[in-house]
Amino acid sequence: MGESDLYDDYDIESKKKALIIARDAFEACEKQGVSGVIAVGAFLDHILFHLVAMNDREVTASFLQALAAKVIDGVYDAAEEKVGKDAKKDTASDYTP
Repeated sequence: MGESDLYDDYDIESKKKALIIARDAFEACEKQGVSGVIAVGAFLDHILFHLVAMNDREVTASFLQALAAKVIDGVYDAAEEKVGKDAKKDTASDYTP
């Protein structure tokens, strides 16, 4: 069984909702004149606080290393967020801490 088989319809719908909320929050930052770099940094800070609270630091570090490897491999190059009915999960979800 592949990891993609572990996601049910509820997980997929929850992911779609979360992507829409994150996209809207980023757009709100842009409308308020917050630079993209500052907004991304703030989102990452928030995410890291949550990851460390949910997992230990080693698990969080392993997750971030897995994401870094995907960036190096070009997984995110010219990628668009898929929020519509064809969206299943993003590539960051391939690693579950």
